[in-house]
Amino acid sequence: MRGEAAQLRRNAAGMTLLEVLGYVALIGVLINLGAGLFVTCLRLNAYGTDALDRIREIEYVREGFMQTIHEASAVCAGVAAYRTGPNQLVLELPAAPEDARVERYAILGPIRTDSRLTKLVIRGKQGEFEAEYCETYPRELDTITFDYDAENIENARLVTIEVTAKTGEARRLPARYAFSAALRSIPGPSRGI
Repeated sequence: MRGEAAQLRRNAAGMTLLEVLGYVALIGVLINLGAGLFVTCLRLNAYGTDALDRIREIEYVREGFMQTIHEASAVCAGVAAYRTGPNQLVLELPAAPEDARVERYAILGPIRTDSRLTKLVIRGKQGEFEAEYCETYPRELDTITFDYDAENIENARLVTIEVTAKTGEARRLPARYAFSAALRSIPGPSRGI
């Protein structure tokens, strides 16, 4: 009897080949589902990061525009080769404290490239100008349009910039953003050329 019981235990110990194959298949399905979920999470993370980067870049454009407008004392018809119009804005900036005779101007528009907003600050005396500061904003834009609250550009106190930018998906329409800012500095005599 004892021998038969020991023999039955030995025969019943372990798994059959069919059970092993079933467990391997189940583990394979679980690994496949886990890997698929991991890849999906990575894609969603990348998509979300790209969307946040686009929003941050537009916010950077807005902050730069508003800060420049608030610093300016007047909208100018133009200076040197730059003219105020629907695609470009020339602003008179207050003189630097160290030299009140130096004229300063800020130019906003697609100066360096057609697809990015650039802020150029120039300064000079008697028509001789040099660049003081130049910054091109990182966000690629489809259109850049300026609008003014007055018929005569030099009387404008409120400036609006409207930009359109691609959203990242080819089938979606470009996103449209508009920002307005008022000149806060005290206007001086216009020196626009």
